[in-house]
Amino acid sequence: MNVTGVIAEYNPFHNGHFYHLQQTRLETDADFLIVLMSGDFVQRGEPAIIDKWSRTKMALLGGADLVLELPCFSASGSAEYFARGSVSLLKSSGVVSCLSFGSECGDLNALSCTAAFFAQEPEPYQMLLKQGLKRGMTFPEARQEAFSSYHEAEGSSNLLSLESLISSPNNLLGIEYLKALLRDNCSIVPHTVKRLGKGYHDLDVSSSGFGSASGIRKALAIPLSPQSVRCQMPSDVFSVLESSWMQCAPIFINDFSALLHYRLLSFTDRTQLCSHYDLSEDLADRILKIRSDFTSFSDFVALLKTRQITYTRASRCLLHLLLNMQQKTADSFFKDSAAYLRILGFRKSAAPLLAMMKKQSSLPIITKLADAKKLLSPAAFSVLSQEIFCSDVYHTAAAQKYPGHKYNEYKISPVILP
Repeated sequence: MNVTGVIAEYNPFHNGHFYHLQQTRLETDADFLIVLMSGDFVQRGEPAIIDKWSRTKMALLGGADLVLELPCFSASGSAEYFARGSVSLLKSSGVVSCLSFGSECGDLNALSCTAAFFAQEPEPYQMLLKQGLKRGMTFPEARQEAFSSYHEAEGSSNLLSLESLISSPNNLLGIEYLKALLRDNCSIVPHTVKRLGKGYHDLDVSSSGFGSASGIRKALAIPLSPQSVRCQMPSDVFSVLESSWMQCAPIFINDFSALLHYRLLSFTDRTQLCSHYDLSEDLADRILKIRSDFTSFSDFVALLKTRQITYTRASRCLLHLLLNMQQKTADSFFKDSAAYLRILGFRKSAAPLLAMMKKQSSLPIITKLADAKKLLSPAAFSVLSQEIFCSDVYHTAAAQKYPGHKYNEYKISPVILP
């Protein structure tokens, strides 16, 4: 049985994702595709525009055979931790032989060489990186400059290609996946599919084809109708979005403004703030200093942003505060590599895959939450409890925005399609 894994957010699922799954199945000769997908919050430190159950159905309609949930500590972490947790989970499943990801360059050899470089980090590069950080550059800026300067000093003949390689978001995430595979000495074989269509930052979705997820989210921020993005999704996937429209979707970052403001007002010192996942003392001090200027989630992220703190990092840290994600729980999750495999949905035709995974997985498999406590260690159950809390917060905001919306994570069953 040939099983390929895909790591995704599908925020929301669109034509580019459909193409990637099609090409992955074809190019890797996969019998089954497992998608490891973020839950209700995503890596940019924002809520998913539509809930995880709807996105699971989208993924299954779009070509996935099985959808597993990526725990929040990876899903809302930096690219390194997003990749680290994801690769560990796929490895622990015991069935995945290949990992397929999209990239701007489509060149696995170039990405692999770059991943090996960053996994080793030669001393001259480390010195250049530290110099950039001392000058007040953000980490991405300092990394780009140090990488370019190192290879320029080495007399590289393709410097422009190398620079573009680490300035594109999907290339960078692919490099992190490859680093994680190296770090774990993992036997999973990597595969990349070249992305088509609009780039990540291109917001135009006016024509059919391959628009970006960010462009689709921007178009959906005008809450009149989802019809403006119909051409960007497979028709049955669009039907899922349409059926949720104004019932429990769309959801945006500022739908959590009141909840976040309350949380910020509850802290009295930096120690309380710094107990949260990935939150530094400098950022904690800045939050306490300017929280009286709070007007909305997105505006406060913009206020926190500095030369050293990127918008995305600030947003992730505020999300961790909102969701009460503690550093000690995150440490436990990453120390143990992965805690459990939770099934969000599957196709009935994937029964042989599920049977094999139950035999070969090194982790407990969660289908019903009611069974989780007896299957999981206390540390693993803490991670799952955090995930449930995240979904409860997400749907609390949804219920405030869309009166009549009700939700109970314990009453939701996995999505099952023929």
